Amino acid sequence: MLLAARTVLEDCRQAAALFTPGLQGSQWRIVYMANVALLRAVYHVLKSRDAAVDPEFRIKFNDWDSSLLKSKPIPEIYWQFIVSERNLLLKEYQCPAGQGATIPGTHIEVNLKTGEGKVTVLGEVVHNYTMNGGVFSGRGQRELIAEAIAWWETQLLALEETPGLT
Repeated sequence: MLLAARTVLEDCRQAAALFTPGLQGSQWRIVYMANVALLRAVYHVLKSRDAAVDPEFRIKFNDWDSSLLKSKPIPEIYWQFIVSERNLLLKEYQCPAGQGATIPGTHIEVNLKTGEGKVTVLGEVVHNYTMNGGVFSGRGQRELIAEAIAWWETQLLALEETPGLT
């Protein structure tokens, strides 16, 4: 049995690939929100689809889910990023994530006799996407998304160890 949650996790990877440098404004917000929503969807698909199909898997999922709830607020990547960020974004449309840009210096040359000049930009604009609040303040959003995907991969591998699941 292929877990439906695996498809969602693959979509998480594809959404992460869309989070490229240079995104701004609503484009950044949409890509960021898609990533966060998909990361949370892995859990809901595990619970609503995968656990509903196989009674043996349902037992393993329920044990895993119970253990996860008891461990709260650890792991932080799940409780403080996947769950909390999704709730803020989709329920309140609030976002502690930020976007910014570092604008490079410039070199200006002016001919005092003729008044002619030129401006040389010293480098490229560097876009940054950091968390502005919470336990992950200062960390990069793309880094957290990658960490969350890796966490889910580990969880799915453990859940797939159920006999009969392949």
